[in-house]
Amino acid sequence: MTRSRPLVALGIALALAAFAAPAPLLAQDGGGASLDGGRKERKKSAEELYLEAVGKEFKAKDTSALVERIPEKGKAQLQLGGKDDSYSRTQAKAILDDWFENRSITTCKLKSTKDLVGEFELKFRRKGKDEEVERTLQVTLKRKADDTFVLKALVVQD
Repeated sequence: MTRSRPLVALGIALALAAFAAPAPLLAQDGGGASLDGGRKERKKSAEELYLEAVGKEFKAKDTSALVERIPEKGKAQLQLGGKDDSYSRTQAKAILDDWFENRSITTCKLKSTKDLVGEFELKFRRKGKDEEVERTLQVTLKRKADDTFVLKALVVQD
C-alpha cells in the first residue's frame, strides 16, 4: 500500500500539469505549427457575430435579409442619404433599395463593438463616379428577452 501512494501522487501531479499548461493551437494540417504564432484567437460573442452578419448583408446589398432583422411589428431607425426617421419593414426595404441602387459597396468591415453598437468602415462608389467615398456605418442592435438580437438602427455617418 505504501508503494502506491507515490504513484498516485505522481498521477495527480501529471494531471494538474496537463491542465495548467495551455495546449498549442494546431494548424489545419495537423503538423503541430500554431496558426497565429502561439496565441489563441479570441472567441467572438453572439453580438459580434450578429453584427458581422449585418455587415455582410449590407455589403451584399441584401435588403431582404436586413429587413428581416427588423422586429416584425416594430420599426428601425434609418439614417441614409437624406432619410432620417424610424421605418417599418416595408418602408425600410424601399429606402434601402433606393440607397443601394445608386451605390457599389466596396468595403464594409467591422471596426469596433460596444454596448450593442457596431461601427463599420464603409467604402462605396456612387453610380457613374470613379471616386471612392469613405464613411462610417453604425449598426445598433436591441437584445431580446431570449438573448437574441434585432436591428434597431442603421446610420451612415458623414
